[in-house]
Amino acid sequence: MKTALHRFAWGIVLVLLDFRFGVFDILPDVAGYAFMWSSITRLGTVRESYLGARPYAAILTFLAVPELFAAGGDGLFAPSEKDSIVPLAFTGVYMLATLPLMHRFFTALARHASDSGALEFAASVRFRRSLFLVVSAASLLFLPFTINIEPSGAAAGSFVAGVAGIVAMLLLFGACRSAPSYVSAEERDVT
Repeated sequence: MKTALHRFAWGIVLVLLDFRFGVFDILPDVAGYAFMWSSITRLGTVRESYLGARPYAAILTFLAVPELFAAGGDGLFAPSEKDSIVPLAFTGVYMLATLPLMHRFFTALARHASDSGALEFAASVRFRRSLFLVVSAASLLFLPFTINIEPSGAAAGSFVAGVAGIVAMLLLFGACRSAPSYVSAEERDVT
């Protein structure tokens, strides 16, 4: 179980980091979501409530494949002078699928911690989950406005949303890394 929780945490890191060699993403998001999917599947053998996040991890794993080549050439996400609705819609769907993944996974983790008697840790996980959901929802609401506002305003808003999103994801990473100290590996699912 410890390995599965740490694998989910490293999946979060792979999704956060974006290192490119030319147009190729060296640390692809698809690997991060595959780590999460694998982790959820393993944790589902201990507590069934984790499995509610699995469909979203699967969807995001497949949605992340085109992002491997997002920065280059004439592809779907080629940089252009004018913003396009296609990458905007894709980003919106991507962000929308991330919300239930994190909500369901961290709800299951908070319940698991609570059932294990780690009430303070459970409260911390719920707070971190809520922070992530609020930041992500705010970013999702801001997204359509990026087409119509001045580029400097879009860049400033995207920067603020990006920093808040990174902080929220790092807090979720920390919850996964410390969770094995608080949750029991025995099956006590009360779904």
